[in-house]
Amino acid sequence: MQKKRIFLILIFLMILVINRAVFAFDLNINVNPEKTEQNTINIILQASDLGENPEGINALSGKLIYDSNVFDKVDFKGKNNWSAIYNNEEGNDNRGKFVLITTSGNITEDTDVANIELTLKSDLNNVQTQIKVENIQTSYQSNRIQVSDKNINIEINNNNIKIVENKTNEKVTEERKNYNIYILSGAIIVICIVLVILIIKKKEKRTNEK
Repeated sequence: MQKKRIFLILIFLMILVINRAVFAFDLNINVNPEKTEQNTINIILQASDLGENPEGINALSGKLIYDSNVFDKVDFKGKNNWSAIYNNEEGNDNRGKFVLITTSGNITEDTDVANIELTLKSDLNNVQTQIKVENIQTSYQSNRIQVSDKNINIEINNNNIKIVENKTNEKVTEERKNYNIYILSGAIIVICIVLVILIIKKKEKRTNEK
């Protein structure tokens, strides 16, 4: 009876670990290059890597960080039936925080969820700055899922905008995926070893009883 209870507990833990390790979520930040010619940075937020979660997501949140000495205006809007709540109040500690919600059904595929436009101030020259989206998170069942911060590096000369290529985000995302695979593989190996030990002990006990 005791061994049966241990076996059931191990199966439950295995299911729990698989659910936590396999679930994937990410938020891509894509820049529209055409807008940069109009002294505007146009960013599209895209929820991605949801294919392994059949239930999907219907809400996510984060915080937009930027230099108010460089950008004069920020317009934050939801896309594809996603509504955006964005705090743009000056002097507020929560300035830049946003929540995106959809009531049209959970998404399970890559979807554009928001559009952000940041307008440059005039007469900027020889400026290097960064737009950052941090504290990105969603939820899966009762678990909070948080992903790495995303950065856009920008150079401004004579009000001309240049996006500086940044491979760091891609590397971090790939490392996170690999880490999840390692967790899953390690958990399965440990559970299999424990099960084999239990089976061997059970056979030894039967042999001794004979």
